[in-house]
Amino acid sequence: GGYVSYLLERFPLEAARLVDVNIPTHTEALLSHHGNLTLVRGDCTSPAVRHQVPPVDVVILFDLLLHQGQPSWKQVLASWASTANYLVIHQPQFNGLKSKRLQPRSRWGDTRHWQWGITDRDLIGYASSLGFQLVHRSGDIGMADTDSEFQPRGFVFARRKKGL
Repeated sequence: GGYVSYLLERFPLEAARLVDVNIPTHTEALLSHHGNLTLVRGDCTSPAVRHQVPPVDVVILFDLLLHQGQPSWKQVLASWASTANYLVIHQPQFNGLKSKRLQPRSRWGDTRHWQWGITDRDLIGYASSLGFQLVHRSGDIGMADTDSEFQPRGFVFARRKKGL
């Protein structure tokens, strides 16, 4: 909710949607004064939930793609890309030569299971195949306790103009 609140307070957005399975009451309270925000409770990988969100300017996927088992990270990205002009993605990226399916494992003693090690090259290439170009990439942007296989990165992709 903090990222959504930050965006809504600093940018003149007509409408915003926050999609999550679990929207805590403190997050709902934090965001309650934003009349341009609609909370959508549900699994963002579900087509039924996805269809509750109309076309938007930007879709923000925070630590989402690497957790996808079924549907795959590519299916989730394609679903949300079909409705957005910009994609903002932040997650730990795999430092290997190519993306790979991981054995589910728990990190930081909690229940977040990583399903994929996604390389920058594969993410950028797949976003390109969906009609997007990379306009910004940043590394090591605030995630502590990383290991050498993964580094936190952020990406901003813009939909390519027709004919380019």
